[in-house]
Amino acid sequence: MPKEKVNTMEKLFFIEKFHHALKNILNDQDISLGLSDGKMGACIYFYHLAKSIDHAAYQQLAEELLDEVLSRINTVKTIDIENGLLGIALGVSYLIRNNHIQGDENEALKEIDDKVFNYVGFNHTGEEVANLIQILYYICIRKQAVSLKEANYLFNELSVQIINTLHIKMESIIKEDRIGFDIRTKLPLFLFVLSKVWQFHFYNHKIEKMMHEAIPFIVSKYAATNAQRLYLLWGIGKMNLCIGDERLTKHCNLLLSSIDTRDLLYEFRNKSVFIDDGITGVCLLIASLWKEEKSKLDLRSFYTEAKKRIDTSLIWEWCDNWEIVKDHLGLMGYSGVAMVRDLITRENDEA
Repeated sequence: MPKEKVNTMEKLFFIEKFHHALKNILNDQDISLGLSDGKMGACIYFYHLAKSIDHAAYQQLAEELLDEVLSRINTVKTIDIENGLLGIALGVSYLIRNNHIQGDENEALKEIDDKVFNYVGFNHTGEEVANLIQILYYICIRKQAVSLKEANYLFNELSVQIINTLHIKMESIIKEDRIGFDIRTKLPLFLFVLSKVWQFHFYNHKIEKMMHEAIPFIVSKYAATNAQRLYLLWGIGKMNLCIGDERLTKHCNLLLSSIDTRDLLYEFRNKSVFIDDGITGVCLLIASLWKEEKSKLDLRSFYTEAKKRIDTSLIWEWCDNWEIVKDHLGLMGYSGVAMVRDLITRENDEA
């Protein structure tokens, strides 16, 4: 008899503790409006929660948060995904595409699109690599929705500018080293975003040239921890699905064979559960691997242990301190942890 799939989010005392801490969220104007740390991320969480458990109060809170974010969007001065305009725009796109809200995505994001065009036109050559990768990702997401030929042409031209600049900066992307797992590590993100661009078939010859130059150096990349090797596998694997290079295939197999899910979780401290550098970030990566890759990992015991680590983390004790909670509200904070916990509950049922 198949196991019943149950969403237990509302029944967990530590999740309820987080919800209780949010009683001040609408009244606190000091909280970031952003996706990673602020109100846009919390908004997505409450829309998700309202749909999961059919709770009117959570639906109302989500709507009020979205209204506030959109009414104050002109106060956001940065372009990045974490806490800038791109993150808010991607959040709105997600809500529309997942039927949490109704609306025309192109109309809703027209003003932000214009700001992105102007920003890249004036700043792209000297811009930080991280921002360029994020802008390119945003363009890929938006290209899925645009229908006007003129708008699509502008997105393509913008992509070409950014890819050419990233080509110049590619050596620094490959050479970057971080001590531990960090979702902001550039090489996996760079490869993932190029794989998204590839799907639109307008600059593939350039991407092929870049990969021809980069592959000898990419296959020399290894990492000290299981989590870092997993992240490399994720990024390289996404790119290799596009170009099918035997050297990348061999390196992916090497990385996959070296990942021990039993040891992986013990690379993180008790408080390291947030998506940006913790256990839930690793869980998201595993969930987005291809089925063939997943089949070679012991995921049932991994997900069970991951849930235990999340549930017993000391981060839930911080919920008594609003000053801490309000800096960790969004998808890289408590909201993201709660959503990923729900995801791995479902993934474990299917493992």
